[in-house]
Amino acid sequence: MTENNYGVVILGSGIAGLSCALRLAELNIPSVVLTKREAINTASSWAQGGVAAVVAREDSFESHLEDTCRASSQSTNRKMARKIIEKGPVVIDWLSHLGVPFTREKNGKLALGQEGGHSYRRIVHAEDATGSHIMKALCAAIEKDPRIKIISNVEAVNLQLVHENLKLVELDDIHGNRHQIQTSNLIIATGGFSGLYSRTTSPARGTGIALAELIGCKITNLEFVQFHPTALFGENTNLYLISEALRGEGAILRDLKGNAFMKDFHPDRELAPRDVVSRAIFQKMTEQKNPYVYLDATQVSAEQLENHFPNILRECLKRGINVKQKFIPITPAAHYTCGGIEVDENFKTNIEGIYAVGECSNSGLHGANRLASNSLLEGLVSALYVASDINQSPVESNYQMTSHPHLTQQKHKQFCYQLIKGCKQFLWDYVGIIRTDEGMQFAINEIQNYIQRVDDKIGMKDPGNDLLRTRLRLKVSLSLAQSALNQRVNLGTHYNSDIH
Repeated sequence: MTENNYGVVILGSGIAGLSCALRLAELNIPSVVLTKREAINTASSWAQGGVAAVVAREDSFESHLEDTCRASSQSTNRKMARKIIEKGPVVIDWLSHLGVPFTREKNGKLALGQEGGHSYRRIVHAEDATGSHIMKALCAAIEKDPRIKIISNVEAVNLQLVHENLKLVELDDIHGNRHQIQTSNLIIATGGFSGLYSRTTSPARGTGIALAELIGCKITNLEFVQFHPTALFGENTNLYLISEALRGEGAILRDLKGNAFMKDFHPDRELAPRDVVSRAIFQKMTEQKNPYVYLDATQVSAEQLENHFPNILRECLKRGINVKQKFIPITPAAHYTCGGIEVDENFKTNIEGIYAVGECSNSGLHGANRLASNSLLEGLVSALYVASDINQSPVESNYQMTSHPHLTQQKHKQFCYQLIKGCKQFLWDYVGIIRTDEGMQFAINEIQNYIQRVDDKIGMKDPGNDLLRTRLRLKVSLSLAQSALNQRVNLGTHYNSDIH
């Protein structure tokens, strides 16, 4: 048994989690970050677009707020959104100080991208790999800070409340060892659950949300899943994202016959809110009985493509697509979880000492539909409020880690793989872009059956850690499907064709 002087445990090492660790360190509060991979290898590293922030002279906080509310069909928590938006310039300065190489104009000013739903250019970006550049800067800063400890290759499989001021996190490592960590302050930063769909741009599978629900944290708005309109079509389930910023620079959506079709769906055409664009693409795919449509970037200048979208160019070339000359085959894919663990204005849950930040949280900023590039903004800003709140009272250093070698095994790998594969298809087919009552009820029944099959095996002696992880993923999938069926108003990303 080892005991260490860490007052805060952070589950997850994406931009939100690492920002929390650094902001706490600035207040001289040590923390330990738990991550199931290496810290740099998270969904945050995949983020292309950028950080929405009001830095242009002609822009305003009020305009950004109104754009955010409009994208969410006026379901945004305006007070919370204002608090987050007004910190945009602060976090951009902080990241610049950490060395993030934001793309700049020839005069040295930040180059600002245009994305759907934004009235002004306000997307601060680093080429088309903003998340990766931010993650590299955060990891470099953390490596130099002795107040932050990273424990990699561990995954939380259980969460318990020992008593009001003590939480117990159970973890498995890649060798099958079980570890238990005690802490008084826990920050959940594990990402969303869009990776539970068969077509997705994210690896996140909802573990943190499922664990929070297990101990009584309030979970809300799970039905609001944002589908990114343009993922590069391929046979893999994890698809490469084609940034919305490319449409912001003039790329056009075309059907199989080459016709531009967004004019038939929304006056803002390619820059309409994502839910509108995704449904339009899905409708065209259904009409033409094809698994993709095209994105035409041939009229975007070569200079723009090379300077602002070098990674998209390279990725498409790997598939034999020269973006300067050929259309890109694209499909919508599950991309972002708008709901999650409900938090207050300091990102605190309804359970004392437990916080939730980033995509796993529901702060009210996104409402029923996220405005493009508001997610990185929220993850960065949330760290400011969490660190400040934790700093308001003495931080108990009751961190304790206990290890039990070789206690768990993966005994049911193929069984679990087949269940998750089936669940992913149920979510895509029946709880996806366009939903029906009958389809959602079918998905609920099937997922409940899957959970029962897992529970039957968990009842056996030494069931194996793969069953515990699978059960968490199935439980959050069930909660998603039930929330979607219970939502009787078509709002934002939620569209039930049985509701008129």
